[in-house]
Amino acid sequence: MTDPGTRGDPTAYHRLAGALLELINLVSIRELEEDILQQCSDILAGLIGARYGAIGILDESEKLVQFIHSGISPEEAKRIGKPPEGRGLLGVVIHEDQVLRLEDLSRDRRSVGFPPQHPPMKHLLAVPISHKGHVRGRIYLCDKTDGEAFDEDDEHIVSLFAKALALALEHRDTLSEHRATEKTLDAIAQSLMGVTGETFFKKTVSTLAASLSVHYVFVGMLERDNPRTVRTLAVCADGRIVDNFVYDLDGTPCENVVGQTLCFHAADVRRKFPRDAMLADMGVESYMGTPLFGATGKPLGLLAVLGRTPLPCPALAESVLKICAARAAAEVERLRSEEALREKTDQLQAITDAMASYLQDGDWRAASRVLLNSALSLTGSQYGFAGAVTDEGTLRTFAIEGVEW
Repeated sequence: MTDPGTRGDPTAYHRLAGALLELINLVSIRELEEDILQQCSDILAGLIGARYGAIGILDESEKLVQFIHSGISPEEAKRIGKPPEGRGLLGVVIHEDQVLRLEDLSRDRRSVGFPPQHPPMKHLLAVPISHKGHVRGRIYLCDKTDGEAFDEDDEHIVSLFAKALALALEHRDTLSEHRATEKTLDAIAQSLMGVTGETFFKKTVSTLAASLSVHYVFVGMLERDNPRTVRTLAVCADGRIVDNFVYDLDGTPCENVVGQTLCFHAADVRRKFPRDAMLADMGVESYMGTPLFGATGKPLGLLAVLGRTPLPCPALAESVLKICAARAAAEVERLRSEEALREKTDQLQAITDAMASYLQDGDWRAASRVLLNSALSLTGSQYGFAGAVTDEGTLRTFAIEGVEW
């Protein structure tokens, strides 16, 4: 690499440093509007002395969502038509996350040429906008005004610029995710304030579906008599509350969630779980589920979101689901406690009624059997007896379970 001081512009690196700081400040605190990208492209083309420059920003599916250029007039751009699709050499930059520096791009076998009305270009310097292997877009420059090919210094400057832009994008997205999480949680908290029981679960799934822009959300509880079966407590499908259902965990993505940890499938979830007929019926492609645990760590069920398309914002969905799962788990535990209390109350009432009937008839043995069987059921014991001490001080048994006397 040559000494920067020997280049045509001896202050290039100082200007680069200032431009990078300006870039980070702009992109970190503002939406990535086209005027900011235009400034980035113009600054970079000026630093390198390139006749043409362009910056393309991609979404999570590598679709071009923003594209600006320098050196081509609006009239020329209109004649050229739609922006580049990322095939050929530009696709190499994205898919292989590598820099391309070519003296004659037309001679590269990976080149697919230019569309009609596009000005001829020979020299190419293309750099991915990436951070830790996550490609966010691409920067490319063509044809220096002095006619020379791009050199190592040019590549170094553009690579620094691309890394700064990638970091600024990551920082901006992190802040955006935090704000979105706070906004979503605030909306959920407001909608669930003072709500319990069935209403709580319905509001939870409907609010999550709207906040996360997903097609399906459900919260499910493990059946007490069959821990491999889930009974849903609320289901939201396409923005509507629908009927609950019961399903087996075997062969479903939920099997890897219940009692374990959060599980995320960005795509192809139906192919990964071919035995889950419900996924096929619902047309599900993406899935994220998080487990529900009781206060003692006992598995209770799960909270899951599913989509017919990729989840719009997986990081936001993960943060929100984990927080909502804690509240949902507490409500499931409260629901189970209420159910257990009702069952015991009903059993005690049945015991009281049966004993009163037998005692009215003077049948002590029948009343004792009811009392003993009920006590065994309530306590979960296997052995026991019911009896009374006679006036002579001996034990008289009326009912025995689990042993032979």
